[in-house]
Amino acid sequence: MQDRTREQGKVIQTWGHKAKVEISPSGNACFSCPGASICRLAGEKGERWIEVVNESGAKVGDRVLIEMERGKLVTGILLLFLFPMGMLLTGAILGDLLTHRQVYSAVTGGIFFGISLVTLYLLGKKSRKKEEFQIRIVKILDK
Repeated sequence: MQDRTREQGKVIQTWGHKAKVEISPSGNACFSCPGASICRLAGEKGERWIEVVNESGAKVGDRVLIEMERGKLVTGILLLFLFPMGMLLTGAILGDLLTHRQVYSAVTGGIFFGISLVTLYLLGKKSRKKEEFQIRIVKILDK
């Protein structure tokens, strides 16, 4: 199993050291990507786009090769979906065990879910600064 996911795309927007890259969903990496179902659809053609780190200096219109470590992608997806659901269930179960009332169970579940969202927000801010979960442009193919 590859430890990196690679795909080709076309730069459609740049700002600072970031770029928005349009990727065709027919690419090989899309089939094996655990996050393929959550990519943002970018148009009627069914194309997808993703925000990437642009250390290569790619410009709008350039065809590029993008890459991300598969383990970090899976970790990010698990954090994004499973952590809030786990917190919601944990809060609901604790509320039920402590009070035996459904109303308190729902309230504690909601509180735990809210805590998980705040935690994910703070982790997201921290990881954006480090850019450790970011997909990168590793090569400009054509200008």
